[in-house]
Amino acid sequence: MRQEHRCDRTAARSVRQEPSRESREEVSLEGHGERFTGADAARVRSILARDADVCSLRIERLHVEPEQLASLSSALSRITHLSLIHTGLHSEHIIELGTGICQSATLVDIDVSCNELRDSDADVLFRAVARSSSVTRVRLGSNPIGCAGVEHLVRCLRQRGRLEGVDLRSCELAQNGALELAEALLDGCSVERLELSDNRIDDDGALGFGRVLALQNDLRTLGLAMNSISSAGCAALARGLAQNGSLEDLDLSDNHVCDRGARKLARALEKNKTLRVLSLDDNTVSYSGSCALARALRSGSALERLSLSGNALDDKGMIAFGRALAYVGETMRLLKSQYWNMPPCQKPIVSWSAAHDATRIWASGELHCRE
Repeated sequence: MRQEHRCDRTAARSVRQEPSRESREEVSLEGHGERFTGADAARVRSILARDADVCSLRIERLHVEPEQLASLSSALSRITHLSLIHTGLHSEHIIELGTGICQSATLVDIDVSCNELRDSDADVLFRAVARSSSVTRVRLGSNPIGCAGVEHLVRCLRQRGRLEGVDLRSCELAQNGALELAEALLDGCSVERLELSDNRIDDDGALGFGRVLALQNDLRTLGLAMNSISSAGCAALARGLAQNGSLEDLDLSDNHVCDRGARKLARALEKNKTLRVLSLDDNTVSYSGSCALARALRSGSALERLSLSGNALDDKGMIAFGRALAYVGETMRLLKSQYWNMPPCQKPIVSWSAAHDATRIWASGELHCRE
């Protein structure tokens, strides 16, 4: 049963305890840019002291002073998940946080997204993670750490050997940062879930990660959305995917994949037996690319979710998907596809019948098959 603890001063700020998807209890404070006060810190400490089931602390959109973060350092010795999102973190905070990370034997997941952390802050943070015996997931999204920040991550990986998850979306990594990280993975470092969306990664970076997919079987999730990957870079990723035996989720949304890249991916899907989720939204994929992907589904692909929203699919492409999904039946859970520049109310409904009795594309652009 969910329990909630609210501050009386404002309904916009609350301290709440609730079970999450991972069945853990969470203390969460959310605001709109107000200060995280000493009273807030005391309230958090009180909840943590009296409830042994709480193992997650989330503070979002509140301005946290270094001394208040230091006052919560004892909490890091017992929680497993810490989120400090949009909290105005800078160098003084990271020094305090680094100390807490090193002292904690329970902290697993750290999220410091959407602050103004630089490469020097990434250095302090990743040095602490390298010394930690427990931290396995680090989220640094929307912090301008740049290529120099990746160097600190790579040093941490070489010392630790493996991290379960790293989120560096919108971190200004550019080409050199992506290539340096790919080289580290090729040298034996391991990351299971890697998010690199919105980092100005182009075809050279895609080539590097294509080699990672071909030669390394640790990566399970790879996010490369909102970059500058064309059909040539997509071809490199497809070559790696055809040989890969671990990747389950690949996000290439909002790149420049086009039909040629989609066809390359389709051929890779015919050989790959692990990929479950493929996102190709906003990539100007049209009839030929969609037909190739539809054929891949019929060939025995392991794909369970395919997203093609914002592409140039026409009636023929949608019908090709319909026939493919009728063929594969219950193995396909969800197809998302919307017509290019066409409002939902104008999208035609395409229907077909099959032995599996599962098939309709609705005007909303989503198709669900029975489980």
